[in-house]
This record gives sequence, C-alpha cells and structure tokens, in this order.
Amino acid sequence: MKRVLGALWLVLLAACSSDAVLATDIDCSESVHCPTGSYCQKLTCGDAVGFCKQRPVDCTEEEAVVCGCDGVTYVNDCVRRECNVAASTPGSCEGDGPPKTGAACFQPMTRHR
Repeated sequence: MKRVLGALWLVLLAACSSDAVLATDIDCSESVHCPTGSYCQKLTCGDAVGFCKQRPVDCTEEEAVVCGCDGVTYVNDCVRRECNVAASTPGSCEGDGPPKTGAACFQPMTRHR
C-alpha cells in the first residue's frame, strides 16, 4: 500500500510541475515558442502558425522517408518531429543525401531546397 501511495504521489508531483504544461494548448510560429521538450507542428510547410506538440523520444529507424520543411530528408516522420521540424512531405528531398536518423538531429546538417 505504501508503494502505491508513493507512486501516486510521484505522478501527482510530476503533473503539477511547470514542465507538465500541455504543449498542445499553445499556438506557435517556431519551436522556440514552445515549452522544453516540445516543437512547433504545422499542417504544411507553408503554414505561418502551428501548435506546440510533445517531441517524441526513442524513434525507430524504420524507413518511411520524408522531406522536412527544412529541406532535409529524414528516415521517417517520427525522426523529423524529434528534430523539431514543423512539417514534411512524403519522399526524399530533391538533391539531399541519405536520410537522417534521430542521432543526426543534434549535429549540424547541410540543408537543401
């Protein structure tokens, strides 16, 4: 019983912390306008405004290539979102090299348009 109460207390404490703000309640134009751990999701690359959405972690490397609005090809859409890129279209970006994986999100990338 003490373990259950202790676990419940930790869940409630985490829910009340300032980082627990619901990311989807915030309009944005760029990811810098979103809470830590979130990115600015847009429906299309041309949209001026989007909404903050929780950034995924531990994306798989399953290949379903997308072209991010930043002109970078990502191995799948989860990796694109993990890299804070607002939107994508199916397929590789024209002139881009091999698809970027999640590990590449935090390394400088060459961008193509």
